[in-house]
Amino acid sequence: MRTLFLRAVVGCVVHGCVLVTLFPRQVGAQAASNEPGGEAPAREARSPWSLSLGLGVFLAPTYLGDNDYQLSLIPDATLSYRDRLTVSVLRGISATIAKAHGFEFGLLGRYNFGRDEDGNSPLRIAGSRNNDLVGLSTVPFTIELGGFAQYAFGRGFAIRAEAQQGAGGHRGMLASLALQYAKPFFLGGQFGFVQASGALNFADRRYASAFFDVSEDRSETSGLPAYDAHGGLLSFEVGVTSIVPIYGRLSVVIIGSYELLTGEARDAPLVQERGSPHQLNLGVLLRVRLF
Repeated sequence: MRTLFLRAVVGCVVHGCVLVTLFPRQVGAQAASNEPGGEAPAREARSPWSLSLGLGVFLAPTYLGDNDYQLSLIPDATLSYRDRLTVSVLRGISATIAKAHGFEFGLLGRYNFGRDEDGNSPLRIAGSRNNDLVGLSTVPFTIELGGFAQYAFGRGFAIRAEAQQGAGGHRGMLASLALQYAKPFFLGGQFGFVQASGALNFADRRYASAFFDVSEDRSETSGLPAYDAHGGLLSFEVGVTSIVPIYGRLSVVIIGSYELLTGEARDAPLVQERGSPHQLNLGVLLRVRLF
């Protein structure tokens, strides 16, 4: 599940961090409108902390490069401190360490579920388990550590670069360069927003090898021709995310993204013979803000 939803191609868009960065005055001015009756309690207005819980469903390829899809249950709990720190079950950790004149720099910590040979996912609730990966190497669960740099400009635009190194698991490095545009809107007197993003995704040789290599031994067990993947440009990706207020502290998050694998990922036998370079991801998450 390496998508706009689970990575930070859209920064902290699912939890509103990008809007705080790009529209701080509007966010502050409309904080009260997210409460029933349009007024937030004084203690909440002063609190720098926020906690939200969410549950949703997510439709995504069974593995990176597959043409079969699975529907997964997505739980989340997110604790944030202003626009400086976000700790999320779904998205990991994002911490801003410096911010001035539109520039922002910070640290990231995330996880990657990898993939199992049986094609199963621990969060799967619907969709077939195929045999595409039988005979290929399992990619273990991976902690990914890194950082980000972002520059906000104009009205709602931002350029964001990220890099993360796998600690264990695939042991590879991922990087992305994204252009984002975010626009707030009001619905029923409450504050929401929509954001569009476009990104270039890069991977080093270790990451590409973990997900797309076929060794001579694995060629015999999997039935795929041997293949040695190198690093480089991994994919192009575009996505749209929107937070739509429902009532009071309740909102719905709608996510959609399309990713086109390119280069050696696109040419990999696993993708060419059993999958597709076209990767579509759709998700809906119901979220409630506790404070």
